[in-house]
Order: sequence, then structure tokens, then C-alpha cells
Amino acid sequence: MTDQLLTRGELAQLFGITDDRLAQLTVQGIVIKPERNQYALIESVKNYIQYIKAGNRQSTDIEGEKLLTAQVKRAREELKLKQEQGELISANAVEKEFFEIGRVVRDKLLIVPSKMEIEDKQRLVLEDMLRECLESLVEENN
Repeated sequence: MTDQLLTRGELAQLFGITDDRLAQLTVQGIVIKPERNQYALIESVKNYIQYIKAGNRQSTDIEGEKLLTAQVKRAREELKLKQEQGELISANAVEKEFFEIGRVVRDKLLIVPSKMEIEDKQRLVLEDMLRECLESLVEENN
């Protein structure tokens, strides 16, 4: 039985790997390449199955881990750069700023009744209404 020949891309697609990984397997002698850009299907599949059964996928797992580590490192560096450039603000800083804005709004609203020319009883009712409204806003956001 003659072995069918496939191109690098076809065999890589069949194995579910990249062309570069197929080239590595060729160098390791797992994939058989009798001619330029031609790979022996049956012999290569048999060898690849044995390779997988033997647990030799560790090298690809390690390569995957290295790639993932590099991606995480790059993402951290990008975040650090954005922070240095002022494009990224810490959650604590945002929370403090919004708290300060909320405090200023509250203080300004609670001063309004004292500036109005109304009777003391009406002023107290208005202050109570404003406090209730502000407290309900706080409760809704907690």
C-alpha cells in the first residue's frame, strides 16, 4: 500500500496544529517528509498517534504556557503604561472622587432651606424631606 502524500498545510490542518509545529515534529522524526512540501499521511499519522500516547505533548503544553505567560506580562506592561500616562485611574481614586462630589452636593442641598425666607416649621419640614431623599439615594446604591 503506497502512502498518500499531503502538503504541510493539509497535514497541519488534519492534526489541528500550526505549520511551525508540524515543522518541529518533522525535525523530531515524528512526521515523515519524503519529498519537498510533501508529507507521508499514513506513516505520519501512526507516528503522531504514538507520540501523543507517549505523553510527549508536554513540550507543546510548555510552549503554550510560555505564550500565555508572555501575553499576561504584555497585558500588565500595557496597563502600567496607561497608568503612567494618566489613562488609567485606580478604583480607590475614582471612589474617593465620587464620594467627595456626593458630599459637596449633599452639603449644598442641605443649606438651601436655611437660605430660604420661610417659617422655621416649613424650614424643618423641607430639611427633613431633603435628608430622607438623600438617605434613600444612599440606600438604593448599597
